[in-house]
Amino acid sequence: MELVPLQISISAVKHKKTYPKRHNWLDKADIELLLAQPPQTKIGVRDRFIILFLFSTGARLAEMRSVQLKDVIINEKYPYIRITGKGNKPHIVPIPEDSFLKNYKYYCHLYHPKENPDDYLFYPTAKGGREMMSEDNVQRILKKYGDAARCSNPKLPSIHPHLLRHSYGAQLYRLGVSLPEIAKLLGHEDISTTEIYAETDPEMAAEAISKMLGKQPVRKWDFLTEDEKLKILGLK
Repeated sequence: MELVPLQISISAVKHKKTYPKRHNWLDKADIELLLAQPPQTKIGVRDRFIILFLFSTGARLAEMRSVQLKDVIINEKYPYIRITGKGNKPHIVPIPEDSFLKNYKYYCHLYHPKENPDDYLFYPTAKGGREMMSEDNVQRILKKYGDAARCSNPKLPSIHPHLLRHSYGAQLYRLGVSLPEIAKLLGHEDISTTEIYAETDPEMAAEAISKMLGKQPVRKWDFLTEDEKLKILGLK
């Protein structure tokens, strides 16, 4: 009976609830949903390519805005984009796949027919010039399509340029790219900044466990009936 008061006092202690950590990045399905939002118009083509560019290169907003046509090198065996990062330091990002290149060429067909190498890749269309697109305009575009995508997936977080950068780094890590390589592609001077991508989430943990269990030898225990298992354990 002396344990009853102790048990009551322990049961009154509030337990802290813990939930799986949701990382601040988008998965493939989220990105595909986001890319499906812009309409099939000239402006829609531009907006979709802005989203694709940020996700496919991991560029910071300022880096994306400063890219000029001459920074996109496509007539090489391995096409790449020259990104100018913090401290005016350039780094190279490979053009990821054929679909990106096709989107780039179609975008340029609509927005850069004269192919002036000094033109900014992205520019505001309202004024008719070729000056650098503003930060507010890019953020407005991402928010607009993020809000539209959220109608289909209410769990989708607020969309902003740095979220797409994080998503790029996370996808590289999931594909097996090493942290030093990711650091170079993202223009990180300190690899400790890149280590956030090494944190596992529930999906990655489940995949790892599944692979591990798949390599385990077959056990006789797995083929026993419930009665046989109870007998072995002395419970029947």
